[in-house]
Amino acid sequence: MSQKNVKTIFCDIDGTLLRQVDFNDLNENNFEVLPGAAEKFREWITAGHHIVITTARPDSLRGVTVRQLGNAGFQFHQLVIAL
Repeated sequence: MSQKNVKTIFCDIDGTLLRQVDFNDLNENNFEVLPGAAEKFREWITAGHHIVITTARPDSLRGVTVRQLGNAGFQFHQLVIAL
């Protein structure tokens, strides 16, 4: 893929990739992937796009968020947290 066809894609977590959960109940095994999200991410990664995941989750949840996304099978390039 030529460099001009590579896109930067920004995507939120809660309610977009994963079903929204209470932050107090958050752990790396407590998630539900929303329909079509994992397939779309694989498509974007295969196409060579740069993926930035964004979230309002507090920085104190960074580690559990990264593990949760990994356990859910999401590959990404950057995580912007505490928005």
